[in-house]
Amino acid sequence: MRKKCFISALFMLVFCVSQSALADTYDFEIGRYQYKINDDGSSVTLVHYRLEPKENSPQNINVSETVNYNGNDYTVTALGDDAFNYFMNTKTITLPNTITAIGARAFANCEYLTSVNIPNGLTSIGIGAFSDCQSLRSCELPSAITEIPESLFQGAGLESFTVKNTVTSIGESAFQYCDLHSVEISNSVTSIGDNAFCGSYLQSVEIPASVTELGYAAFKGCSSLKSVVFHNSMKSLSPEIFYECRGLTSVTLPSTLTELPMGSFGNCISLAAIEIPASVTSIGGSAFYNCKALTTINFPDGLTNIGGMAFYQCYELEKLEFPDALKTIGDGAFTYCYKFAGELVFPNSVTTIGTAAFNNCGITSVHLGRNVKEIGANAFVQNSAITKVTCTRERPASIQDNTFDNSVYSNAQLIIPKGTTSMYIVATGWMKFDKIVESEEENPEPLKGDLNGDGKVNVSDVTTLVNMILGIE
Repeated sequence: MRKKCFISALFMLVFCVSQSALADTYDFEIGRYQYKINDDGSSVTLVHYRLEPKENSPQNINVSETVNYNGNDYTVTALGDDAFNYFMNTKTITLPNTITAIGARAFANCEYLTSVNIPNGLTSIGIGAFSDCQSLRSCELPSAITEIPESLFQGAGLESFTVKNTVTSIGESAFQYCDLHSVEISNSVTSIGDNAFCGSYLQSVEIPASVTELGYAAFKGCSSLKSVVFHNSMKSLSPEIFYECRGLTSVTLPSTLTELPMGSFGNCISLAAIEIPASVTSIGGSAFYNCKALTTINFPDGLTNIGGMAFYQCYELEKLEFPDALKTIGDGAFTYCYKFAGELVFPNSVTTIGTAAFNNCGITSVHLGRNVKEIGANAFVQNSAITKVTCTRERPASIQDNTFDNSVYSNAQLIIPKGTTSMYIVATGWMKFDKIVESEEENPEPLKGDLNGDGKVNVSDVTTLVNMILGIE
C-alpha cells in the first residue's frame, strides 16, 4: 500500500512539474489548448492540450484553423514539440490546412492513434513525430517534405510507405521497429541513415541508383526480408547492413562494390548462395558469420583480405578455392565449416593465416604457398583427418606448438623443400612432426621481378616495391 501511494505521489509530482514547465512556454489558453504567439505576431503555435491529473486524453482532437484572443485573430500554423506526446487514449487528430510545421515527437506514444490528416501545405516535420504510434497503419507525407527525419515512424504500426520523388534522404531510425511490410524508395533518395529500417517486417527491398550512402545496420534484423536488389554503383556498404535478416535468400549486389564490411550478412541463416562482384577486394570480419545454409562461395580474383570470423559456422560450405591475390586470412575465418572436405591450397600470395582460422573443418591435406610467414595458434586443430602438410617456403613460417592437432603431428607427413630439414627440425611447431620428408622436386626459383610472390610480374609488384621503400607492410 505504501509503495502504491509513493508511485501515485511521484506521478502527481511529475505531472505538476511538467504542467508548470509548459506554463512558461505558452502565451494564452483557449478551451485547454495552449498557444504561443509566433514572431510574426499574427500566427500561433499550438504548444499543448492541458489535461487534469489522472485524466485520459480525449479520443478525438480537432485543431482549429484560427483562434481569437483579446480581440485578435491568430492563424494556427504549427504544432510544438511534444504537443500531444503520450496522448494514449486519442484515436483521431484533425489538423487544419494552415499547419505548415509539426514539431518533434508531436504525436509520439499515441498508442491508439489510427488517423491523422497531414495538411498539403506542411513543409517541415520534427524527429520522432509519429514514433510508437502502434495503431497508425498508414500515413502520407506531402510533396514539400524533402527529408524524412530521424525516428519519424520508429515503432509505429505503419504497414506500407511510398517515399515520394521529392525526398532526398531517409533519416536515422526513421522506420526502425516499424510494422512496415513494403516500401517504395524513389530515385530522388541519395542517403539512407543508420538503422533506418532496422527490425521492420520488409519482405523485399530495391535500392535505387540514386542512393550513394547507406547507414550502419540500415536493414539489420529484418527477419521477413527475402530479397534485396541494388540498382546503384556503390563501392562500399555499411557494417551490419543486413545482419540477422534470417529469411534472406536472394541478394543482387552492385557490380562496383569493392568491400563487404563487418557483419554485412552475419546470421543470415537462409542465405544459400551469393555472387560476390569481381570488384570486391576485401571481405570484412563476420561478413557471413553463421550463414548456416551457405553452400558455395566464389571468391573474386582480386580479393586480398578475408576478415576474422568472416565465414564462422558456415556449416554447409563445401568448397574453398582461394584467388592468387589473397594475402591475409583472419582469426576464426572458417571455423566450424564442417562440410568442407579435401585439400586446402593456399596460393603463393598468402602471407598470414590467423588464429583458429580453419578450426574444426574437414581438411585432409594442406598445401602452403611459399610466402606464408605466419600461422596462428589452433589454425588447423580439430582436423584429425589431415594426412599431409606441404610447405614450399624454405624458411619455416612462424607457427605455434598447437597450430595442428597432436594426432596430425604424430601421423601426418610434413613435406618440405629440398635441403631445408635442418631448419624445420628446430623450428617451433614444425619440430613436432614425426614424419618430415624433403620434396624430391627442386624448389622453383622465384620469378625475377615477382616481388609479391603471386607467380606473376605485373603492376602489383610495382606497388609492393613502393611499399617496401616506404616501409609499409
